[in-house]
Amino acid sequence: MISELDSIITDLQGSWDVSEDTSTITFTRDNIDQTAYEEIVDQISDLRSIIDGRSLIFKLEETRDVFQFRLHWEPSNTVTVSTDSDQETDPEDLFNSDDAISALTQIRENRISDFDSLEDCLAGFIENELIEISVIYRLDTDHIGSAIQSEIDGSSTVRFYLQKSTFLNHIDTGDLSAIKSLFVSDGGKELFVIQDLSAPCYGSDLGFFSLTELSTTQFEDFIHLRSTFRDTISSVGRECVIDDFENIYITPDFFEFKAVNDEPFVDSVLSKISGHRLLYSIFSLSDVVRRRSDRWQIRISGKKILEQEIRLEEARSGWKIQVINSEEVDSEIPVTDEIVDAFDEVFQWAYEVRVTDRISVLRNIITLYTTTIEGLIQNIEEIHESAKSNFKFYTQESVDEFIGMQQEVSNYLLETQREFSELRRNLANSLSRDLFRVFGFLVVTWVGIFLQLEKIATVRDALSVSLVPVVFYLVLSIRAVHGLSQQFSSLEDSRDSYYRMYKRQMNEDLFKEIVNSDEDERISDQFQTDKRIYYALFGLLLLLSVYAVIDLQLIQGPISDIIQSILSETN
Repeated sequence: MISELDSIITDLQGSWDVSEDTSTITFTRDNIDQTAYEEIVDQISDLRSIIDGRSLIFKLEETRDVFQFRLHWEPSNTVTVSTDSDQETDPEDLFNSDDAISALTQIRENRISDFDSLEDCLAGFIENELIEISVIYRLDTDHIGSAIQSEIDGSSTVRFYLQKSTFLNHIDTGDLSAIKSLFVSDGGKELFVIQDLSAPCYGSDLGFFSLTELSTTQFEDFIHLRSTFRDTISSVGRECVIDDFENIYITPDFFEFKAVNDEPFVDSVLSKISGHRLLYSIFSLSDVVRRRSDRWQIRISGKKILEQEIRLEEARSGWKIQVINSEEVDSEIPVTDEIVDAFDEVFQWAYEVRVTDRISVLRNIITLYTTTIEGLIQNIEEIHESAKSNFKFYTQESVDEFIGMQQEVSNYLLETQREFSELRRNLANSLSRDLFRVFGFLVVTWVGIFLQLEKIATVRDALSVSLVPVVFYLVLSIRAVHGLSQQFSSLEDSRDSYYRMYKRQMNEDLFKEIVNSDEDERISDQFQTDKRIYYALFGLLLLLSVYAVIDLQLIQGPISDIIQSILSETN
């Protein structure tokens, strides 16, 4: 479809007069004869098969100004007639041709409603020397952009222009919101298709191509370049408070081109927006940017405070920054390519890595150098070099702090794992020790009962009494294990709180390397397994002991029967 559209538009440009504004392309042709008429119908039919368009207007003018009509051939193939002027002269007084008389009668009686009747009407006028026929066709550039977008990568927003000059005139404004609206849509890459562009120019987020170039490897390269604009603008939003941020701000690196094949065009674009790019850079270094009518209040807080109002004004040779003081222009600073490039470099350095730290150092250096916008602009290169040097010392101090923090985290982890292991060891020891005590006590006590106490008290009573301390011991043992479990949970909570605190101060990947979460999880699983075994075993013993007492004293159940049989055999 792209190649067909390119061919049709090229054909229209070759045979029609063309004018263009920011939203509409208007094609016109005068003095239409039969051959031209057939060509026009074919061209518009082909174009309509690809994109939505408006009606094709046939303008009929009688050379003596007797009448002027417009016949609108709609995309739906219906035809409507509008009258610009008509003296209502009798057709037979105007024409000798029956076809012309019939055509004028049909128009006046509004009997032209479809394409067939339109063709019959035009056939009656088309070779008549008293009638001048011209054609007007308007095409919305949004419709062309939508048609192109549907054929290429759907994540790109497409805007179409026939001529570079129209696009350049469109950006001839000092309003930041208008610039943002022109260049940036709601999402994805921004693609401008300009028909007379000689060669493609593009960066990671912004591209300029002709229709022909949309099938090249360079366009594929543009589509697959990683977009950085959304991430960077989010970083600026976190570091700066800018009035109407969403509607006015574009990051300066948005206009960075990785491939420039039409250098004069790119130079023209960048020159048109050089003042805006400088403002965007200044905004990105500020703490707070407030809108004050047609100017901006800039505040940079560092070792000192820089606070002034500035305004972007267009000059004969480009742009200038006006510094406003008490409603008066205090100074004017011409915007040069060198200044814009220097601020671009500062922006790219500041927002590359460790953004908060670099911005903090940069603001301190700016306010130590100057407390005026003029001083900031004039000394930007020295400020940049000083900020980079100071950041090295800042980084070294941060490294020393980080190493100390890393050692502290490592020591804490070793101590915590030692405490976890100790708790698990205590639990395992308690299990074996308490089992030995319970079974040892029962064996010694019950043997004594059978051998010594039979004549003093009944065996059932003696056994029941011996089980009472066992029950108490089991309850106390379970309670002790519950205390160990609570101690383990408290230690886990403390460890997690400690992790959260240091995780905010340390790179997440590095933190994961220091913290052995698998080992933590293994120790926790082992403790929970031992605890469940302890609860299950001692719970079962407690239930059996209680049941034995009830059996011996109340219900005379199976345990009583077993004891009775043992006693009978011994006697």
